[in-house]
Amino acid sequence: MRSSNALSKVLPYFWTKHSLKAKAIVIGSFLLLIFAKILAAYVPVYFQKTIDVMNGTLQSVFSVVTLIVIYGLARLSSTMLNDLREVMFSRVLYRAIRMLALDVFRHLHSLSLRFHLDRQTGAVTRYIEQGVQAMERLIQFTTYGLLPTVVEILFMWVLILFLFPYYFFLIIFATISLYIISTYIITNYRTRVLRERNQIEAHSNHRAIDSLLNYETVKYFCNEEVESNLYDRTLSKFEKTAVKLRESLALLNVIQGIIASLGLTACMYYAALGVMDNTLSLGQYVIIHSYLIQMYIPLGNLGFMYREIREALLKLSTMMEVLEAESDVKDIKEPKLISKDNFKISVEDVSFSYIKERTILNNISFNIEEGQTIALVGESGSGKSTITKLLFRFYDVTQGAIKLNGIDIRELSQLGLRGMIAVVPQDTVLFNDTLEYNIRYGKVDASDDEVQSAIKGAHLKEFIGRLPQGLQTIVGERGLKLSGGEKQRVAIARALLKSPKMLVFDEATSSLDSSTEQEIQQNLTEISKGKTALTIAHRLSTIQHADQILVLDKGSIIERGTHGELMALNGMYTKMWKQQTEKK
Repeated sequence: MRSSNALSKVLPYFWTKHSLKAKAIVIGSFLLLIFAKILAAYVPVYFQKTIDVMNGTLQSVFSVVTLIVIYGLARLSSTMLNDLREVMFSRVLYRAIRMLALDVFRHLHSLSLRFHLDRQTGAVTRYIEQGVQAMERLIQFTTYGLLPTVVEILFMWVLILFLFPYYFFLIIFATISLYIISTYIITNYRTRVLRERNQIEAHSNHRAIDSLLNYETVKYFCNEEVESNLYDRTLSKFEKTAVKLRESLALLNVIQGIIASLGLTACMYYAALGVMDNTLSLGQYVIIHSYLIQMYIPLGNLGFMYREIREALLKLSTMMEVLEAESDVKDIKEPKLISKDNFKISVEDVSFSYIKERTILNNISFNIEEGQTIALVGESGSGKSTITKLLFRFYDVTQGAIKLNGIDIRELSQLGLRGMIAVVPQDTVLFNDTLEYNIRYGKVDASDDEVQSAIKGAHLKEFIGRLPQGLQTIVGERGLKLSGGEKQRVAIARALLKSPKMLVFDEATSSLDSSTEQEIQQNLTEISKGKTALTIAHRLSTIQHADQILVLDKGSIIERGTHGELMALNGMYTKMWKQQTEKK
């Protein structure tokens, strides 16, 4: 996305998306800017009059003391108006930042699983963080830096045109033009070098972190010197670009200094000639110097402001690309409502592929009647977990249809569909919060009685009772402070609290030790009684009770039946069963 496009996407957050009150603040802030800069431009005129009155070249109705007081009040008023403008506009600025960040966050949650799998989570969150910071910096540098500088210089030019001979205006115009052109050229070069340095710095940090994370591996193979040499290569590149950056800054400062000094010298020379031939007053000689200094000071930051605005627009455009990304799984305009009295799943001739070149599922068909337990088994990569992702509509089928009570799930709302299904995954990932928060996540508005009922159903009560802080125990990053079995019980409690019409167990015990697996499996059997359940299993001993077992191989169902029926077939299921039982 181009920078101009990114800017057009940001501007509505400062106008159309706001209330009338906020719009009034924006207008008021702009008017305050105009008044403040008119005052700032006119302040030196009072200084000139004070000097000319004291020098005897100007008769004034005001005394010298009064002129000095007016000068001081005008300068103070200009400063106060600037501060008031910044305070007023900050209300709109930070509300706009909040609205944009929330829109991006919501949009990320609305995107399909495919989007998130194609990108690193850290990179996506960094887009939000950098984009929000970029928006703040962009608005601050434009509204508090660039815009006030331009307005002030314009007012000063107008005053100089009226107060001095025209050649002063031309000298200042030529000086500022050269100043801006040279700043633009050198800053563009500095921006390229800065990006190169930032990339090298990021690579250097990654190199160091990766090496330290693999500390033991480095020691095992005695490769400390190898790692040091690799790290030094990136440091060497960083050194060269850092020197280039410093040299270009020095060059920029020197050129800016030369241009500003030449302009100042030329104006002061002609002003001195004017004083000597009595065409200009001593006060005018002083204020032309004041005007030049007043213009050059903000211009000194022009290169920095320009670079920051460019960088901010670049980061904003990256975030806006995320905001413009579209989900490949969308609700129809008017999703159908479905009765919750019955719950029957029909998978009809479903084929699916993540990419065209690789088919994951091929003409899969089966039914899950209400209250039934259906099990999916097969080798790794046979498509078992893909079926659950299609059932949740993380992806849409390539061919065929999945129907709920006879209605294609693509005609239902995603929230409505997912609200009826709860999953207990193989690897339970918990939030770095309390046990209570993670259990309540199944139903955030659940009553205390409902939470306790879910805890009891998941056989967590005894475990929680042994904890000093009970339900307020922090589980740690991704739940690392809990054992595998404890995390699975939390997942079961969370699923129970959701009160789903269907439970999905995605190899929920495969990563546990034998004794813990047996306990959890008994728990799963208990809670799935009378409920519709879909179980994906690696260990066949855990699904002997299933009403129907589907055996998948390379994306196709090759066998189906009860445990006894499949054993009688003496096919792939029997072979898998013997392999697992013989290991014991």
